[in-house]
This record gives sequence, structure tokens and C-alpha cells, in this order.
Amino acid sequence: MFLPSSLSPNLQNTPGFLKALEHEIQLRIAQADDALADIRHHLRIISGLWQFKKVNISGTRNRPNTRMRALFNRFNHRMQQSVLRYRAARSALVSANLKEQHWEDRLQNLKDSDVCGPGKDDFFLGEARPAPGTHAYVVRALDDLIADVREPAEWEIVRIPGATLIPKDEILRGDALALLPQDRQIVMYCKTGVRSAETLAAVKAAGFADAIHVQGGVTAWVNQIDPSLPSY
Repeated sequence: MFLPSSLSPNLQNTPGFLKALEHEIQLRIAQADDALADIRHHLRIISGLWQFKKVNISGTRNRPNTRMRALFNRFNHRMQQSVLRYRAARSALVSANLKEQHWEDRLQNLKDSDVCGPGKDDFFLGEARPAPGTHAYVVRALDDLIADVREPAEWEIVRIPGATLIPKDEILRGDALALLPQDRQIVMYCKTGVRSAETLAAVKAAGFADAIHVQGGVTAWVNQIDPSLPSY
């Protein structure tokens, strides 16, 4: 679909053009405002992810867990899409070239340096980073097991994205130990961190030395990362 701002100059004298252009300008201003709101929202989430990892992930080695890097990549991609939408909307407003453009002071040119937050490298602190382009670099972004050790009824209310339900009692009895991988890091969580800490001790005693748990549990996740999720 061709909007008025994209039409060639020889078509801009057609009847009704200016009226249609005014409607497009209102649309583009709303599009730019929405994109800016999305950028701010994703920056807050990215900052929250870093703070959540820094404060709440615990274990004997406390290495940055790779699920956080995967989540960072996901939200960073969404933010970059919002940046593109903002720039497209502003570019259309500039192309409209009206004499009075009240949006110019508010909708500034957005540079890459204007969109900043915790850097991707922050998620690699404390461990060797695979060389970009290698298989290890790609695979390690998705190689953790996120184990939810709560009960099924709690799982139905809210969960951390990408988690697998493995109730605490099944782990303590030993029934679920076969479900735990030996070649991947295990990250456990519960509601507040009490049950996952108890489960962590049992898992480590069973030989899973790299296992860690999330302090504050899913409650901290909802409060600090995604307040849109339900709590209980």
C-alpha cells in the first residue's frame, strides 16, 4: 500500500492529497510514539534481566546462565524492530515536508548510541566466551535446563518461559534424577527460592555439580522481569 508521503511529486497535486497526507501524519506520529514506548519497555526488561541475573542466580560457581543470554537476545531483537519502526515513521514524517511540523522537537532523530542499556557482553562475565561463528557459540545460547520444582497447580498459574516442570518431591525421591542432564547446566526455581535451595542440595549430592537455583523464585521473576505475569 502506498501512503501519500511515498508518492512522487507529480502525484501530490491530485485532489484530496493534502487531506490524505494529514491523516497519514497523525498515523505516523502515533506509530512513532508507540515505537518509542516499546523501546523504553524493552530497555527496562533488558536492564531487569541483568539485575535479576546479578542478584538472584546462585550456585557454587555462579556462572552467567545461558538462558539469560537467550532471553537477552530475544528482547534485544524486539527492541531493534521497534527502533526500525520508529525510524520508518519519522522518515515518512520528514518526507511529508509540511510547512508546520509540530512533531520535530519531540520526535528526534534516533541514533544507535541513543538506544543503550546493559551490554550483551555482560552476560558472559566470568566464563570463557566461544568464538563468534563457531557451533559452540550458537549452541550455548539454548543449552540450560530450567527446572520448575513447584507443584503442577502452581505451574498452571505462572512459570518462567522455557521451563520444565519437575516437582521437588520427585527429585528428592530420586524418581526424576534420570530426567536431569549430565552435560547441561541445571537451573532450578520455585516460588520464592526455599524449595529450590533444598532441591539444589539434593541434586548436587547426586553428582550434578554445576546445578544452580534462582533466589527469589518465580515471584522475583514476576516482580523484576515481567510484571504482566500473574502472581500468587
